[in-house]
Amino acid sequence: MHEKLIEDLIAAYQQAISKQEFEDQAYKLLYPKKPEFPQVYECPNCGRLAVFAHTSDPSPAFWFHREQTGGEADSLRSLVQETGDS
Repeated sequence: MHEKLIEDLIAAYQQAISKQEFEDQAYKLLYPKKPEFPQVYECPNCGRLAVFAHTSDPSPAFWFHREQTGGEADSLRSLVQETGDS
């Protein structure tokens, strides 16, 4: 993820025709107007959560295995359904 930002900053620097143009491009790269929200998917077999930083990512940024809390919900899906039914 950081590598892409660095590559984009280098490209902006190489393509800029002035210091101000580079600063404008760098600002746009560092402070996007529309931040992307992570996408989270639950594995129906093991219950782990696959967290994608961007919707276009080919693989998850990380996997999350929730702790057993002794609650009634056995998965994220059942928890969401239970909350929606209330």
